[in-house]
Amino acid sequence: MRETPTLTEETPLISASSLLPFRKIDVIPVVKSGRLEVVGVLSGLSVIRQLNWLPITGISSLIQYRAGDTCRKYYPQITKSDSLVQILNAILETRFGYVINVENQRLQAVVSLRDIIQYASDLSETDITVSELASPPYHITLRSDS
Repeated sequence: MRETPTLTEETPLISASSLLPFRKIDVIPVVKSGRLEVVGVLSGLSVIRQLNWLPITGISSLIQYRAGDTCRKYYPQITKSDSLVQILNAILETRFGYVINVENQRLQAVVSLRDIIQYASDLSETDITVSELASPPYHITLRSDS
């Protein structure tokens, strides 16, 4: 299991946003200073939304943005006893691509769709076939104008 990086609310957005591609992760939990109490999550989309304000606020305001101001305050949660099916359902229902396990206001784990795919690809033997995973095909009937 890999370690989940966290950011504090005061982390400059410029520093925080560079971690996403560097660590090859989709989201980073934002926590209160000195604790693992989650206040939100920072994603690439959060960063892009903040950058949309640059034409109004100016490029110099970029250094003032903090992870705590930019992060999404809502995040989908799971419990440590949730099954893989429950986790996948939560990811698909929210369309965020990740879920977070927080217990007693403390971060326990982040599970992304990327993590699940990596886990599945590491399985050496499986009976699952493509036809069981794939969505049913959409049939398009073409009309002939003859």
